[in-house]
Amino acid sequence: MGADTKTSLLHRQIADGLSIEVHETDGLRWLDFGDGGIQSIIAPAQPERLVSPHNQAILAGLLFVPTPRNILLLGTGGGALARFFAHHVPGCKGVAVERSAAVIHIARQFFDFPDLASRWRLHLGDARHFVEHTPGRYDLVILDIAQGQHTPAWVTDSNFLSHCHQRLAHTAVFVVNLIPHHDDEFAQQLGRLRQAFPDATACLSVPEHHNVLVFGFQDPFTVEEAEARLPALSRQWPVPFAEAFQRLREQNPPGSGIF
Repeated sequence: MGADTKTSLLHRQIADGLSIEVHETDGLRWLDFGDGGIQSIIAPAQPERLVSPHNQAILAGLLFVPTPRNILLLGTGGGALARFFAHHVPGCKGVAVERSAAVIHIARQFFDFPDLASRWRLHLGDARHFVEHTPGRYDLVILDIAQGQHTPAWVTDSNFLSHCHQRLAHTAVFVVNLIPHHDDEFAQQLGRLRQAFPDATACLSVPEHHNVLVFGFQDPFTVEEAEARLPALSRQWPVPFAEAFQRLREQNPPGSGIF
């Protein structure tokens, strides 16, 4: 948010060693863990809208798989993605895993996380334990966990990625949001992801952000099929798919994965 923009503090608490705050201004509401980064952002009056550029980039994975009906979110934040999916695909089922009870409470109270009457549920627990010990397969698995605006090392641990792969349905996509410290670290992270998803990965950076999304696919559509789906997807979802597809082409040279 701009330095001169006046904001309203809606909530503040200390939990899990963090100072957790909810702010609002100009029709936008966001979650702040006190590390200078925005964890979740929504437009409360516009449930159809996905505000965050990195959340929009996450949905680029939908170019290569059918519309998801069973979704797993590892790391919930305010639950902006769950809210968005519940609005646009009301019949889909979803599980959001979050280790902080305080964040779960905030997601429900301040960020319109889908209510108990929906097909979404919040699971209090550790993402690693969940994927290893909870059965079930999903069309879309989104892993979006950071500590101090950096991706924890365990997120790209080979054993953990193997368990994530086992949670994918036959035609599905795994998306991980990486925030590496430097290029060498990203190269190591990407190497482990490509081992977990051989010949079926793609990378997408987020303009003006340090985030890099990496997609791992289970039986993806071809690039040509994905391009042919652009018009229909753009009508179905208020997301800049054409722009994301162009960046995917530019950032994934032939032979690097699904391209």
